[in-house]
Amino acid sequence: MTALASPHSRTASQAQLSTENQDENVMSINANARIDYILKFSRHTVVVIDDMQQGLGAIAGTFLSSLPDNANAALVTVSGRLNDVQVRARINEQLQPGQPFDPEIGLTQSVIEQYNTQSSPISIVIEQAHHLSLQIVHELTLLSALAKKSGRDIQVVLLGDVNLGRLVVDNYSLFAKKLSMISAHSGQLLTVNSPVFKVKRHFFTFTPLHKVVLSLIITLGIILIGLYAVYQRDSLQFLPSAEVSRIATDGVSSEEGNENTFVQASLNDKQNNAAVTLNETKAKEMANTNEILSAITGLTPSTLEPPADKAIPEDILAAINFSELDKPTQLEGLESNSASIQTTEISLADGQQDEKTKNVEVSTSTVSQRLIDKLSNSSNGVVIQFAALELTNETSSFELVERFVTQFGVTEYDFYERQMNGRSFVVITSQVFAEREDAANAMLALPTQLQNSGIWLKSVSTIQKEIELISGN
Repeated sequence: MTALASPHSRTASQAQLSTENQDENVMSINANARIDYILKFSRHTVVVIDDMQQGLGAIAGTFLSSLPDNANAALVTVSGRLNDVQVRARINEQLQPGQPFDPEIGLTQSVIEQYNTQSSPISIVIEQAHHLSLQIVHELTLLSALAKKSGRDIQVVLLGDVNLGRLVVDNYSLFAKKLSMISAHSGQLLTVNSPVFKVKRHFFTFTPLHKVVLSLIITLGIILIGLYAVYQRDSLQFLPSAEVSRIATDGVSSEEGNENTFVQASLNDKQNNAAVTLNETKAKEMANTNEILSAITGLTPSTLEPPADKAIPEDILAAINFSELDKPTQLEGLESNSASIQTTEISLADGQQDEKTKNVEVSTSTVSQRLIDKLSNSSNGVVIQFAALELTNETSSFELVERFVTQFGVTEYDFYERQMNGRSFVVITSQVFAEREDAANAMLALPTQLQNSGIWLKSVSTIQKEIELISGN
């Protein structure tokens, strides 16, 4: 979705669009006449720009009223709350009501398939098109281009404010020679260099580039301060003790200097004494023969003769050879125990896996049969489709459904399996609603996270056809 312009830029755009009507060198024509001319000769996607958004409804109504009786038209008003899947669903539902379709497939494929089926002209009109994403605008533009090349009578008209034009200008490489932009006030063509699409920014406006530069400057400053602090600390640590004393006693009287010198000498003596004590402790901690044999054989030091001196290499080698005598017997016992434990674990795992597989198959069969019986009694009802999850060899449909309903807290639901493009999916739906209005109200009452996941309304007749396709009836 494109970002909304600031009040200042919107006022400037309105003034520029109004100036076009007052320019004596520009002749104003009817916007609908310009739309008919473009669709008849260039057959581009037509983008109508009106920042005031006051005449868009009249332009859309006049265009639809001029269509032939056999034309198949779709009029969709978009809001910022609709995602791409919901926009595709609304367009397909108006073009082919009651027919099954996949809203995740691009509009170029679904609309062309609809045209090939009915062979009647198709017109798509989108109001508030500035709420559309770049993906949907590109799909509609590509649809007109493909229809022009193949000789199909498919027309697309988008009506929105200046933000729609800015979206086209910022991504003009995708739309070059595929669409035409006109002003709703004067009916004149708007180019990518038109002043109405330029956004004036103040010097102190924080653009993304400004934010990146400011972040780099702050980070560099922090790094320099840290390096300076580390350098100062290391410089003081590596100074000689006499230099440290000189720095500490600079500016002090001679008597105080003598006292400090005496203190420094005492500290040096204490450090020397501490070094000697540490060396003696390390010498006492050196292992002897008795301690090595005790650690290897497991015998207490009291059962061994006190050593006369420190251990020599020959004593250490003899102790190690002595400890290797009992190892084979201990290893054989450990290997036999490990084999019996592994056999028991494998048997238990196989039994648990078989029982789990049987429970999943019985549960899936029971729920699917219950859904088929329920749909047969409510063939005119409507449900809310929560999700369509692809099945793999690692997970079953029952496991996928359990994960989904647990994540979103869904308590009342049904599910069934279907085939699409050679792949298997499990479709999760709500309970059946007798009226479409009741289903729509229930959808609005769902949690926001679930509403934003791409849910939409689906007729029971469509579900029955999908179940019949996978069952082969």
